[in-house]
Amino acid sequence: MSGLPLLKHFNSRGLLSQCEATASHKLSIKITTAALPLPAGYAGGDGDTLEFDGQAPTEYVGVESTKSLQLLSIYFQLVYPAKFVPNLRACSSHDVEPVTSGDKKALLTHMEEKVKASTNKKEKKSKSKKEPEKVKKLKQTIGSKDIASALGSTKEKGEKKEDTASSTEFKFLDTVDIDVARLEEDRKTIGQNILNLEAPVATTDALLRSTDTSKDLGIALEYIKTLSSSTSRGSKRKSSSSTSLQPSKNKRPTGPPIIIIPNAMSSIITMHNAEKFFAEAEYTSEKGVKPKKIKCVRKLTRSRKNVEFEIIDDAKDGSVDWDRVVAVVALGKEWQFKDWNKNRTPMLPVDVFNRTFGFYISLEGAPIPKNLLSWSVKFAKINRDKRGLDSVAHALFWNQLESWLFVNKPEMC
Repeated sequence: MSGLPLLKHFNSRGLLSQCEATASHKLSIKITTAALPLPAGYAGGDGDTLEFDGQAPTEYVGVESTKSLQLLSIYFQLVYPAKFVPNLRACSSHDVEPVTSGDKKALLTHMEEKVKASTNKKEKKSKSKKEPEKVKKLKQTIGSKDIASALGSTKEKGEKKEDTASSTEFKFLDTVDIDVARLEEDRKTIGQNILNLEAPVATTDALLRSTDTSKDLGIALEYIKTLSSSTSRGSKRKSSSSTSLQPSKNKRPTGPPIIIIPNAMSSIITMHNAEKFFAEAEYTSEKGVKPKKIKCVRKLTRSRKNVEFEIIDDAKDGSVDWDRVVAVVALGKEWQFKDWNKNRTPMLPVDVFNRTFGFYISLEGAPIPKNLLSWSVKFAKINRDKRGLDSVAHALFWNQLESWLFVNKPEMC
C-alpha cells in the first residue's frame, strides 16, 4: 500500500517531524498518539514505525511531468517547500526526481481535493440515512390524504410561480431595449462634449498656417529647449541606472576545478588508481608510483565543453584554493579532514560537504560508515569481480557532479 495518504495525514496534523528518509531510501513514519486514529487501511499504535519504499511511484501523476511522483520526492517537497538547493540535494542523495515547479501547486491542490472528496462522501451518506427517518415520522403524524392534498397545493403554487416568472422576463426585455437606446444617445452627447473641450495643438502645420508666426515660433523654441534638457537628463539617468542594475557575474577562479580523494591506503580510490577510474572508467587495485597531481579532461554533456579537472589527495594547512574545489571523495572517517582549513579556519566534514559535491565509493557488501549518514554524500558500489560494471559507478560520479556544478558553480562548467 502506498504511503502517500499516511504522509498527507501526518503533514495535515503538523507531525512531519515524525517522518524521516532512511539510508536505504525508505520513508520511515513513527506513529504517536497525536496521529491517531490513522487513515483507513493503516494499522499501528503509539510507538510503532511504518516504512514505505521511498523510490516507489505513488498514485499522484504530475501535471507537467505526466508521470507518477515518487514518495520521497513528495516528502522532500514538504520539508523544503521554498528551498531549491537543499531539496535538490536531498532528492539526488536518495536517487529520486525532485518535484518540478509546474507540479508544486498542482500537488497541493491534489492533496486538498482528496480531503474534500472524502468529507463530501460522508455528508452524502449521513443525509441519505437521516431522510428515511424523517419520512417515517411524517407518516406517523399525518395521513396519506393530507400528504396528497399538500402535494396538490405545491403544484398549484409552482404553476403560479412559472406565470409570474414569464411576465417578469417580458418586462425585463422591454427595459433592456429602452436602456440600450438611452445609452447610445448618452454616448453621442458625451463624445461631442469631449470634442468641444479639446484645445488646438501647436503642431508644425498649425504654426505655418497661423498669422502671428513670431509668437508661435517663440513658443516652439521654448518647447524644444525643454525637450532637449529633459532628454539629456533622462539619458544620464539611464546610463547611471544601467551601470547600477548590471548584474555582478561570478568570477571564474584561476585554475582547473579540483577533486580531492582520500590520502589513505584503506581507500579503494587513491592516487595510484584514480586516473584509471575517473578517466577510463576502470577500477584496478594495482599500486604504482604515486603522482602528486592528476589531470583528467571530461566533456560535459550540458555545456558540450571539455573541462580539465585536477585530482589531489592533500588539502592540509590551507594548501588548497577552496574556490576551485568542486568534489571530495569521502573515506567515512573524520580524521580525513584533520588540518583542513580555509583562511586559517578549521573545516569540519559538514562544512566541506555543504560547499562541495560529496561522493563515497565502496566495494559491494562492505558496511557503510555511520558518519556518512549525517553528511551530504552520494553513494556508489564497485563490484569485486565484474569489471564491466565499473562504468556504472564512473557514470554516477560524473553525472551527479555535473548536476551539482550546474546548480552551485555554473562558472566552472
